[in-house]
This record gives sequence, structure tokens and C-alpha cells, in this order.
Amino acid sequence: MSQSAGPPKRRPRGRKQDILDAARGLFVEFGYPNVSMATIAEQVDITAGALYRHYSNKAALLEAVFEDGFQLLIVPSTSGSIDEFFDDAVRRDLEGKYIAELWRSEARYLPAESQEVFRARLLNWTKCFSEMLLHQRSDLSPIQSQMIAWAVQSTLVRPQVVRSGLSNEHAREMVLGALGALGDVELLPFGERDSSGEENIPAVHSTRERLLLAAVQHFGENGFRASSIIEIGTTAGVTGPNLYGHFADKKALFLEAFMRGVHASWIAMNRAVTASQTAEERVWNVAREHVNLDKLWTQVRLNVTLDDDAIRAYMIREQSEYLSEWIEMLRTARPEFTKPEAHFRVLMAFTIVEDLQRTRFLTQRRGFRENLARLVAAVMLDHYSTDR
Repeated sequence: MSQSAGPPKRRPRGRKQDILDAARGLFVEFGYPNVSMATIAEQVDITAGALYRHYSNKAALLEAVFEDGFQLLIVPSTSGSIDEFFDDAVRRDLEGKYIAELWRSEARYLPAESQEVFRARLLNWTKCFSEMLLHQRSDLSPIQSQMIAWAVQSTLVRPQVVRSGLSNEHAREMVLGALGALGDVELLPFGERDSSGEENIPAVHSTRERLLLAAVQHFGENGFRASSIIEIGTTAGVTGPNLYGHFADKKALFLEAFMRGVHASWIAMNRAVTASQTAEERVWNVAREHVNLDKLWTQVRLNVTLDDDAIRAYMIREQSEYLSEWIEMLRTARPEFTKPEAHFRVLMAFTIVEDLQRTRFLTQRRGFRENLARLVAAVMLDHYSTDR
């Protein structure tokens, strides 16, 4: 008599969520174009065939990853308590869905209609939180409230906890403190539209410099892979043989743009430190100088996925050195902060700068940069004072 084969194997519970989590992590770390379905399957310890039974192709999987992450964006209500909303939102945030990270670097690979749907959800969340804030703070104007709402959203949806090495519970306490500081910050009144905030390429005579400035604009907005050297040349007004007479290829152009951003950042920091009398004033001045840097320099410097290991290693080294300087500066002003705590705060500050500098309706208003510096200082110092 033959033995029974036993009950059929059951598919592990949560397999679909495992796939989404693995894909999300790989997309964030390496970029959507650099991740294959086979790599994702290997990460989850299943066959490629099993993965395709869940998702017909990589594009469908990317959309599912976005949908899963956006489930964390619970729309706030004007009748609710901000503190209770913050508490719930932080708990969800620490699940690590990396919404903003994905949105910034990978949303361009979604179909246009899907991009519009997710963008509308982000805008609706910000609008609703802004209304909640206005309901509880009568001193704010609508645009001031919207700026704080964007900063809150930015703080909630980035994976700083992963990078700083804090436990989830410790990170939760620090995020709640940062959100409280953002909710209480006093902003200056906004003025009318300020055309000086627009990213126009300066009318320089040097062909090489025009190419470099145009490259910074394209790399900062579109990333390395999505930027075309022909389009960069068109923006700079350079075509034909002249285009390759200054930079051998796109990679060489990118590396030069990155180095320019690093140098600009260090020069700005040195200027701020030199003008400061106290450790806390130094934090304020460095925040202002960082905010006053052209946004494109900082975006090329801070957020790039590149498949050249040597260049990646160089970029990581340069970024780490700059970040370390911020961390030690903050710890001098706040000796009670541990290194991981200061690291966490600086990452939150960088995130707010990077995200809000992409919010065009804010950047085009007078007062934007000073108000952004106030938000940055509030998050780093965990309190707010107008005596600066």
C-alpha cells in the first residue's frame, strides 16, 4: 500500500507583502531600471515563475509598491487632534514604506495616469493637514500652513531611521519631537512671487560653464539615467562637436557637476561658520547658507543612483564627510544629543530642504528661503526661537 503524499504545500502567508517589501528596498537602493524581476525573486527566495504569478511584469510590481506605500497616507481631519494624528502617523511611518524616496526617484517610471493619481493623493493629504493646522493656529496664513504641511509630510515619509541606526521606539520619540517643533514654528509672512527663485541658466559666456549649469539642472530634476546629454546641450545652447569638446561623456559631465555641488556646499558652510559667534548661531547660519544654495547643486549632491562603483564610492565618501560636519556642528550646539540622534536630525533637515525646494508654488514666493531655514533649525534644535 503506497504512502499518502500528505497535505499539499500551502503558500506562505504574507508572500505578496514580502515581494512588495523586497521590491521597494531594491528600487530605493539601486533604482528601478537596475533591478530585475529575477533579483527580486531571489531576494524573496522564490522562483521567477512564482513572482510572475503575482505580478505580470516589473511595471505592475512598481505600481503595486506605490499603492502599498500610499496606504500609509491617512487623510487628517480638521476635527481631530494634531498630537493624536502625529502619533498615529509616526507609527505608520516607521513601517518603512519610503513613500517620498520612491516618489522622488522612481515615480517617473509609472504610467502618466498613475503619476497623476498618486500626485493627487499627496496634494490632498497636504491640503487636509494644512486645514487641520489652520483650524488650530489662527496666526498662520494659508500659504504658511501649507509650507508646514509639506515639511510635516516630508518628515513622515523618509527612512531616516534606517540610516541613523536608531531603534524604532527611539526614532518615534524624535520624529514626534520634530513634528511638534514644525507645528509650533513661527514663519515670516510670504511676499509676492519672486522670479529670482526660478532655475534659469545664467547668461555666462563660457560654453563649458553653460554646459555644466545645464547638466546640474537636468541631473537634479531627472536623475542620471533619465537625463540626455543632447537635451543638456540644447538647454545650454550647445550642439554638434562643441558638445563633446568639453566633456567626454555624460558620466564625466555628471561627476564634474557633483564635484561643483560639493565645493559649493563647503564654501557656504565655511562662510556661515566664520560669521557665527555661538554654537547655536552656527546651526542657524549654516541652515540659511544651505537653503540659499541653488537647489540643483544640493539635489545632484544628495540623491543619485549610479551604476559606476568607483564613482558611487567617491560620492558616498564626499557625502559622508559633509554629513559628519553637520552632525558634529549640531552636537556642539546640543551636547546632550548622541551621535545617532544628531545624525537623525540632520537627515530630517536635509529631507525637508530637498523636498520643499521642489515645491514650486512655495519656492516662487518671497520669504521662502528664510522660512525654510526656520523649519530646518526647528527640526535640528528641537525648539524654536525667533531671537536669531
